[in-house]
Amino acid sequence: MDMKKIVLLFVMALSFFAKPAFSQNCFEITSILVDACGNPEGENEMIRFKIGNAPLLTSSLGVVWANTNANYLGICQNANTTQKVADLNATIISCGVLLEPVADELPANSNVILVTSENINPAYNSFANLTDTIYIIFQCAGNTSGHFKNHYPVSGT
Repeated sequence: MDMKKIVLLFVMALSFFAKPAFSQNCFEITSILVDACGNPEGENEMIRFKIGNAPLLTSSLGVVWANTNANYLGICQNANTTQKVADLNATIISCGVLLEPVADELPANSNVILVTSENINPAYNSFANLTDTIYIIFQCAGNTSGHFKNHYPVSGT
C-alpha cells in the first residue's frame, strides 16, 4: 500500500473529539509522521495539528488510531515528559521552542504535536531547525506497535 493510501486511511480512521470543556472547537491536522525512526517505531510517531479559535483541554482529546490494536491511552504530562521536552529543546539551534501545556490547556490558534508515547527517543527526532513555538503533548506509554497500519504487511495496493 503506498504512503498516500496509508495517510488517507489514517485520516479517515483518526477521530479526535472534544468534550465540552470550553466550547465547540475545531482543529486541523497539518501533518502526520507515519514512518517514524526508532525502535519501537510506535513510540516515536507524531501528529501535528493546529487548534482553532478557542482553547482546548488535553484531557478532552481522544483518538481512534488506524491500527485498531493500539488503544488510545490518554495524555500524560509528568517528570518524564518534562525531561523529554528539555532534551528535545536542547537540540534546537534556531529560535524555536517546544512547550508542554499549562493547566491542561492548549491555547487558541496554537500549533501542537501529539507524540504517540511519552517514551519517545529524542535521539531519533530532531527539532534542530525549529523556528516556531509548538506545544507538545504525549500519549501515555504502553503502545509499542505502530499506530498507523504501516507497522505490518497490509493487504491491497
